Amino acid sequence: MNRLLLVLLLAPFSMAAQSTLNDLDGDGCVGATDILVILGQYGECQDTTAAFACGDSVLFDNYWYETVLIGDQCWFAENLRTTVYADGTVIPAGLTDGEWVSTISGATAVYGEGSSGCDNYSPDIDACDEAQSLVEYGRLYNWYAVDDARGLCPSGWHVPSDSDWISLELALGMDESEAISEGFRGDVGGLLKATHGWWLGEPGGNPPQEASNSTGFTGLPGGMKNFGIGYDDDGGIYGCWWTSSPSPSIENAWNRLLYWYTNHIVRQSEDYWTNRNNGLSVRCLKDPE
Repeated sequence: MNRLLLVLLLAPFSMAAQSTLNDLDGDGCVGATDILVILGQYGECQDTTAAFACGDSVLFDNYWYETVLIGDQCWFAENLRTTVYADGTVIPAGLTDGEWVSTISGATAVYGEGSSGCDNYSPDIDACDEAQSLVEYGRLYNWYAVDDARGLCPSGWHVPSDSDWISLELALGMDESEAISEGFRGDVGGLLKATHGWWLGEPGGNPPQEASNSTGFTGLPGGMKNFGIGYDDDGGIYGCWWTSSPSPSIENAWNRLLYWYTNHIVRQSEDYWTNRNNGLSVRCLKDPE
């Protein structure tokens, strides 16, 4: 033990000073047992230099994200909810519906937050309750936030590209010809879908497809913030995630959808859901070593 520490610990103090500063065992005086308290804590410090292993949690913007290994890729196991870019700059939030549909800068929102309208089809999540929505779905981002050079993900991570998603889908067992096609492809989405939160459908209509979430991806139907009117669309019906890949059209970008009634994974670049002013969910992917 440091000799100065011993001197300080055993030096005479007033009882008040002893009880507030050096009385580590709380017995009202400073003595040998207080030294034992210090010795008992030796080696309990967290090793902040330990190498990251997929499955460890990642701290970003005061929130710990769970991670999961799928194939040879390490993914966040939940949607992004950061309110700042990687450099600490605040992402604009709290936009009105009119501001949301007209902005060409990065923006974020919570499903059900101050919207002129909100859908909730989930049987066990109140998607239009802002607090519940944030806990379950994280935040929604327009594609301008995804494309911002400051980065949406923490250092060492990135928003996955269209090719990154294809690698994930191939690891799930999707056929290569399906993986590079557009639309509904590869009946493997149930491996990514959470086992709760999905609409049960209309009586006599299409039944929901059973999901196993065997990958631990925990994809939830967080809906989207509509690019046309700022309306919060279809919470409980589908989950929709941005990729970092722009589409041929300057108005759109590639994304992925999971629906309640099918386990196909939808890949698209030129559709209603791909407009860059839509607010969609985002995942982060570990950079290659």
